[in-house]
Amino acid sequence: MALEIERKWLLKRLPNWDYDQVLSIAQYYVENQVSGIPFRLRKSTNTITGRTSYYHTEKMPISKGVFEETERTLGVEEFENLLQKYPVHKAIIKDRHIKVFDGHKYEIDTYKNITLTTLEVEFNSEETQITLPEIITREMIMELTGIKEFSNYALAVS
Repeated sequence: MALEIERKWLLKRLPNWDYDQVLSIAQYYVENQVSGIPFRLRKSTNTITGRTSYYHTEKMPISKGVFEETERTLGVEEFENLLQKYPVHKAIIKDRHIKVFDGHKYEIDTYKNITLTTLEVEFNSEETQITLPEIITREMIMELTGIKEFSNYALAVS
């Protein structure tokens, strides 16, 4: 279990940046029949290497932008078995553009089923301050941290 502290912003468009990697992601939100709490199954393919990874993630909100997260890597067989075992309620398909800049990892998502571009940045603590680079600030519309309607779960479609 790990603490995840992140902030999220709405962008006008994908910034023209030299990205370190681009991932093609399919996320499936599944209802846990025992706890009633949804969990996420993610298939993530690196568009440069073609390598695909699979994950099972549970996130519990603690406060605005702060989550308790448990994530484990899955094999393809286990991933496919879980998708078959649990009814999938929602899914989201997106491309994630990743850039490490000034000690922070910038994850910019462009969604396939909706016209939307978002930026997420993770932090070591809630007190961490960040000055976003101009390539980001000129594309920013507003901060989305804590707005439930812009969570990936809310954006996913049935």
